[in-house]
Amino acid sequence: MPPKRANPSGSTGERPAKKAATSANKTSTPRLKKSKSPNWSEASNSEYSQEKPTGEWGAKCVERWCLLPPYNLSITEAQWKTYYLERSALDKVNTPGTTESKEIVSEELCQDTWAILRKMSGNVAAAIFGASLDEEHKKQIGRTMLGSLYFTEMWGNDYDDHPCEIRSMSRLYSPFGLGTSIDLYYTYNLRHRIMMRGERYASFYVASRTIHNCDAKNPRSCSAVEKNSRGVQKAAYDAITVFDRNMSKSKSTTAANIKTFEEPLFACEGWLSPLKLTQILFAAGGVMHFKEEDKETPKAALGKFQYFQGESDGQAVLKAELARLGELEKAADQGGAVPQRLLLLARQDDSSSAEQEA
Repeated sequence: MPPKRANPSGSTGERPAKKAATSANKTSTPRLKKSKSPNWSEASNSEYSQEKPTGEWGAKCVERWCLLPPYNLSITEAQWKTYYLERSALDKVNTPGTTESKEIVSEELCQDTWAILRKMSGNVAAAIFGASLDEEHKKQIGRTMLGSLYFTEMWGNDYDDHPCEIRSMSRLYSPFGLGTSIDLYYTYNLRHRIMMRGERYASFYVASRTIHNCDAKNPRSCSAVEKNSRGVQKAAYDAITVFDRNMSKSKSTTAANIKTFEEPLFACEGWLSPLKLTQILFAAGGVMHFKEEDKETPKAALGKFQYFQGESDGQAVLKAELARLGELEKAADQGGAVPQRLLLLARQDDSSSAEQEA
């Protein structure tokens, strides 16, 4: 009897089916990209230094907001002074009970402004805690980021335990001595109608700022928006529209646009994935932090991106950090600006470093 022939290529045998399944699995789980290790040394930029500025105003800024290296040597004392005055003014705006805080406390929203700010700040820090970097540097950066976020304006109104309208402006400063920051503008409008079509709008704009944009006279001005000929606010010419919804139509930006915010905030490129950068922007802008009922557009924007290898959401580390912060806040004097209180862990780091140097 002649030997049996192998199954022809058109056969329904087990082996080809198994290979097809393996191939399908590979297609469904694409390999994650690698993060590029950031280089913050003097060699990466001739204007960077690991040494703190020695001038009066530069030193004040580093001490008050726990700014980390690298420090930009091209920043003048006059510029550091303007930065100090602008950010000090925002500390007052973000202090409960002050006259200045009326600009960010909306009774119609029926939500605790300070709880929202803390949640937003925590999620900004969590994104860093979940980055691909050694634990020591991640904690240093994350702890400084925790106290680097401010509301500049906030208003909203509530219906049935959900906001029907939100207008939020905020600013996130770089954790480094670069003098840079980003302005964020978030609007949300959702109204259900019984006898007619409801309203469904949302927009999120972000713009980068250098130390040249610091304004001590108008510290709350938002560079992400400008008014059109009819006096209606729109995205500023140099701002990025991260997402926009107009009734049933929605759109969101590209990874290339999202990446443009890494350099001004973190003085590097390729360290953080577009997903992680988007999470930072959403947290800093308050997106999905106001009990919004309609989250379809921002969730779709997040769904376009993936983490880099080694990245996570950082929430487990944040939980432990907030527990430690709570202990420090109990021991500290009551009151003060919320961002300053959120810097207590970073201040503890500074004190430990000073003791070691001594």
